[in-house]
Amino acid sequence: MPGAMKSIRIAVALLALSSTGIFGQFDRARIERGGQWLSWDPKERTAYIVGFLGGYYSGTSQLCESADELFKVRDSNRVPPDVMPGFEASALCFQSRSDYSKRFAHNGLDVSPYVNAVTEFYTKHPDYEAVPFPKLMLLLADGKCDTAEQLYQKALKGELQRVTK
Repeated sequence: MPGAMKSIRIAVALLALSSTGIFGQFDRARIERGGQWLSWDPKERTAYIVGFLGGYYSGTSQLCESADELFKVRDSNRVPPDVMPGFEASALCFQSRSDYSKRFAHNGLDVSPYVNAVTEFYTKHPDYEAVPFPKLMLLLADGKCDTAEQLYQKALKGELQRVTK
């Protein structure tokens, strides 16, 4: 229950901040959109991507770890044979989680492929500046899109929804 109390306190604090207008100073139509992305310098863009990836892995790890408490696996044939009993749901969850392997270079962490793809997408396709960049990042996971051009093709097919509010 201590975790639940902490979550409640955070929610109350955010509610209080939003009602005082602190969050109201932002133009909500511009948050997480192309104009904001392009206004950042390369270090800010890199910091965002590093934060996004850290949050993505932390959040999906917590989700997958709690899957064993919440779900029973109905089809045991889907579970890898080396998984310990009781951990089947989390194993399947981790197995289905997207990866961002382009973040590794020969000398360590390098998120430039993601920074470059998002920057190029917004630069070359200003009509799609209302597509939130977290959505672009989800599509840049392994096996989905690798380039700004592939993101643009998804946009042309209507698979990238612009947010207007």
